[in-house]
Amino acid sequence: MHRAHAGATPHVSQPERFDATLVSRGVGAIVLNRIQSSMGYGMERLSADMERPGPPSLLVVLCLKGSALVSLQGPAAARGQQIPPGQLFALDERQAYRLILGGPCELLILAVPLALLDLRQDVLQQQLACPLSASASLQLLEHQMQLLGQWSHELPTAEASQLSDLVTATLRAVLQSGSPASAEPSRPQGFLLQRVRQLIARQYSDPQLGPTEVAQGLGMPVRTLQAHLAREGTSLSAELMAYRLDRAHAMLRSAGTSIGKLAVMDVSRRCGFSSPAHFSRRFRERFGGSPVRMLRVASKKQKALAHA
Repeated sequence: MHRAHAGATPHVSQPERFDATLVSRGVGAIVLNRIQSSMGYGMERLSADMERPGPPSLLVVLCLKGSALVSLQGPAAARGQQIPPGQLFALDERQAYRLILGGPCELLILAVPLALLDLRQDVLQQQLACPLSASASLQLLEHQMQLLGQWSHELPTAEASQLSDLVTATLRAVLQSGSPASAEPSRPQGFLLQRVRQLIARQYSDPQLGPTEVAQGLGMPVRTLQAHLAREGTSLSAELMAYRLDRAHAMLRSAGTSIGKLAVMDVSRRCGFSSPAHFSRRFRERFGGSPVRMLRVASKKQKALAHA
């Protein structure tokens, strides 16, 4: 079992009668949880949950059985509504929310790091805590979630990474198709930054990836690439490091009980770091703790879930 992506505080009215199972699997940078409960309960995203280290994710929830009453806390709280079975809805981990399940239920919860979606906040905000707009891409995303939830075999690393990119791209299409704001034309520099991030997503595991390789892949001189990124307030090294660290965090989060230097070295290599020591130093700077410490915390939480 992989470590669950658990970023909310549960509320159970009768703990002595509560019976639930959770199965979680990591697929590349994404995590898919299947939760089955014999009675109703609640989940609330509190300020303490948002202060935990790690990149925030967009959660896509599908009620296979039972319905959910979902609301955003704060100024947008009035947008809460009842979501019937079979409808997908999204929650942003950067915002407080409350989810109440009134009876026996079965959920699929997909967690995709927001950094990988690269969408404007206004595109996301209008689609939170309500049924996502019907579209061909939405049906495809639902099928992808159910297929991954039913797949019982271990996925090879390369295939898991490709599937992660595929599901992320489908979710991005769902959100873009459901938002009128996304129809606005992008600035040329914004389009280039998107192309840079797409190239990084395909080649981040190559430790030799740098300005020359990216510029060649985009068909432009290195200086032109650097000038465009500077106008966007970023650089290739910053984009590459952010993506590699987010990938590494997701891999460690779903690494199960594989604890120790070998696990950290493997994640470091897969994410394109030439040195495990350099990887550990940058990981600590970004997330406030070492990769080994994160694995130990994940293992303890997994054991606690297994005995719950």
